[in-house]
Amino acid sequence: MNKTIAVLIILFNSFLMSCENLVSLYSDKKLLEFNYSNLFVAGGSSGNIYYSKDGINWTSRTVGVANIENLAYGNEKYIIVDNNQIVYSSRDAKNWKQGNIYSFGVPRQMVYGNGVFVAVVNTLIWYSEDGQSWSQITTPPCDAYGVTFGNGKFVAVGNAGKIIYSKDGKNWNSATGAAGNLRGVVYAKGKYVAVGNSGIVYYSADATTWNSTTGVTYNLYAVCFGSDKFIACGQNGIIHWSSDGITWSTDVSPGISKTINCVVYGDGKFVAVGQDSGAGDSMGFYSYDGITWQQIPDLDNDSGFLFYIIFRNPNIEMPTP
Repeated sequence: MNKTIAVLIILFNSFLMSCENLVSLYSDKKLLEFNYSNLFVAGGSSGNIYYSKDGINWTSRTVGVANIENLAYGNEKYIIVDNNQIVYSSRDAKNWKQGNIYSFGVPRQMVYGNGVFVAVVNTLIWYSEDGQSWSQITTPPCDAYGVTFGNGKFVAVGNAGKIIYSKDGKNWNSATGAAGNLRGVVYAKGKYVAVGNSGIVYYSADATTWNSTTGVTYNLYAVCFGSDKFIACGQNGIIHWSSDGITWSTDVSPGISKTINCVVYGDGKFVAVGQDSGAGDSMGFYSYDGITWQQIPDLDNDSGFLFYIIFRNPNIEMPTP
């Protein structure tokens, strides 16, 4: 009798372990399915994170911070920094874990490439391999606002035409040929394109020597590439497009006179976010061609501004499961 009971107990415990493993596998499978899908993520002064698989229908998630100062994706995780310089991380953009507190200032922009995160913080560059432990880098002078990674290089742009570049995020060099206050930069179609205040646009094939182009007048805060077009946006809701990054269209406005802070391309569409400074509201727009834009109701009239948006493409940034 005792042997029978012992066998039953062993069998029951094995059953329980099997159930736990099934639950764990199911949870991992759901997380894997979420992680290996396209995802737009946006954040700003409300302290909320917004995420969307299609860029049109969005879900809001409270992180528990006052302001999201910047965000990035890399190494299979999302990273945000709040106004208290606390780093938070998430694998799915839904559940966030508080990490370390660092006194490196508020990042103006962060990017991931070549195995490291790079953050531009005023005149400083910081880098991290895991998004939690950060180190300050000594660089040539650059009051940087924008940073990108493309063609094997980080490129940071900022005030007074300063542009610096690096292959590893740690050792930086100065570029030449630019002037004015630059705000955003992207790499596509064999060239880096940087935009800034008063409509300045510069381009470079190697990130070392830059050339200027004309045709834009308003302040530009961001630039991206998709659907065979460069898109630049900024002040007064103005949007410009270019097929080569050199010759630009006259402005194409989505029908608003507000500020567009950031724009990305993913899932066959452009998505831009910004603010109505007078009303204190956030806003978002999407476009399939970069010319005709429609408003995103889920991102409209939130009590705060949206400053950042990123798009994660698992086919590029994560290995196939």
